[in-house]
Amino acid sequence: MVFDLAKFTYDSKNSNRFISGMNDQSSIQSRFLTQDIYLDDNDVLLASPKFDITQHFNQVTNLLSGYDALRQVYHAKMRVYKGDHEAIKRMQLGNSLVKQDSKVMANLGKNIVNTFVGTFASIPVKITYMNPDDNKSNSDNLNKEIQQILSTSNSSDVFFEWAKKADIYGRGYSVAYVKQDKDKTTHTKFSQMSPENCLVVYDNTLDHNKLFAITFQLIDGMYYGHLYTDANIYKFSSSVSGMSTDNSTRFSQSSGQDNDNGLADTNWQGETNPFGIVPVSELPENEERSGLLDDIAPLMDQLDETFTAQHSDVMYFSNALLIVKGKHLSDEDKRTIRKWHVAELNADNKEDLPNISMEYLDKPQNDQQQEHHIQHLKTEIYETSQVINLSDPQLGNSASGDALDKKLQPMVMLAGSKGRKMEAAIKDLLRILFTQSQLIKNENIENVISHVQVKFTVNIPHNLLDITNAMKNLHDDVSQKLYLSMYPFLDNIQDELDEEAKEKQQNVIQFANTHPDNNDSNNDDSQTNGDEGQPSPKTGSDE
Repeated sequence: MVFDLAKFTYDSKNSNRFISGMNDQSSIQSRFLTQDIYLDDNDVLLASPKFDITQHFNQVTNLLSGYDALRQVYHAKMRVYKGDHEAIKRMQLGNSLVKQDSKVMANLGKNIVNTFVGTFASIPVKITYMNPDDNKSNSDNLNKEIQQILSTSNSSDVFFEWAKKADIYGRGYSVAYVKQDKDKTTHTKFSQMSPENCLVVYDNTLDHNKLFAITFQLIDGMYYGHLYTDANIYKFSSSVSGMSTDNSTRFSQSSGQDNDNGLADTNWQGETNPFGIVPVSELPENEERSGLLDDIAPLMDQLDETFTAQHSDVMYFSNALLIVKGKHLSDEDKRTIRKWHVAELNADNKEDLPNISMEYLDKPQNDQQQEHHIQHLKTEIYETSQVINLSDPQLGNSASGDALDKKLQPMVMLAGSKGRKMEAAIKDLLRILFTQSQLIKNENIENVISHVQVKFTVNIPHNLLDITNAMKNLHDDVSQKLYLSMYPFLDNIQDELDEEAKEKQQNVIQFANTHPDNNDSNNDDSQTNGDEGQPSPKTGSDE
């Protein structure tokens, strides 16, 4: 075991406390969590493409134990998002005159994450199969199946939470599974998971193919979870204390029976994986797997400390000190002043009366400097995160036009970068789900995936008049599907196409009922027009 836990120790005082610590390149040995599995600089788990975890089940325990320190870093990120800020908890108030031990926390991190994920994913993603070489019937059926799969898993909410986890942790995972209802109906579904409870090991080739994945829970010193390979799914439980060389990981078959009799790993057959590939997809926030809060955490710590100092000053100034000169106040005098806020001072001698005075102690005011520092920190936090401050009063001065576009541009670019990552992740998820499709043969999955369009619509203010005018100019130049996909407020393209076809059919029926086809009868009327043989008014007369 060559894993060095000290390199992963969580240090809240370090400005880089959210980095796993794999920046020590002095020894390649420092990167290995097990004998064969190691982390790269971006916290991606890698192994040789020839590595087979089913031949090395004993490494699962070591992997989970080594990953635990990185899991704690991820847990710290979620704590920051929820407002449990370590720096403000450590802060000691140095003013002994202040009895209140109040600490103020401004959770801008949560606001930044919610603003960005709302901008990026609040409008549901549009997923459409568009293959010009395919016949319309087949395309419609595939699109209906895609929408059915997405609807079964409540995809809008899953994708939203998936994107939010990537914003917080720097990465998020989706897991596909097959569920059977009480009536024996089978459904293919998917859900999202955080890196606190999921990991994927890739091969170290340029393709980074998935070797295996693990989903787990840590409860009372025991790991409980599932190991996913292309062929099988293994259920396991493992003791945290078992990170030595003994084979303390217990694997069970689909029957759920554990076995720790020391049989060779190759004797175990897990439950068959219905997908035939590892059913876990990763959504990285970026190539470095850094979340939105990583760079601004030190700034948020400074903001918390400044807010707390300002609050302490307010508490300090509210306890104003009364200065009495030339007169000794008895305990009864002090109680009277505190109760009635009135003081009556009498001198024993008239000569002492001019020397008696009362006044409140003037205290230095630092509010302007603190407010300036708070505003500077807030501005730096939002600029560093590239997320706009929607509560900024200056935003109303540029509520439309080119000025607003320039303010939104950094966040739009950030959303565009994330959109490319999430498009690849969604297509990887669809690649897994399509293995259960009745319409797609496995050998055709890649061809179908290549013609799937994943479109994100950034939720920012739009000028609908400009959009509709631009769409009118494009109406005759592009296909109907592409034309509809350009509307930012259209959720489901296929539903719109079906509704349009339905309306056209209803219009045809209504027109036929209102203006029946009388061609045959008109021809008869033009020839005979009843018994009198007069010309029909519709055909006119020679006269």
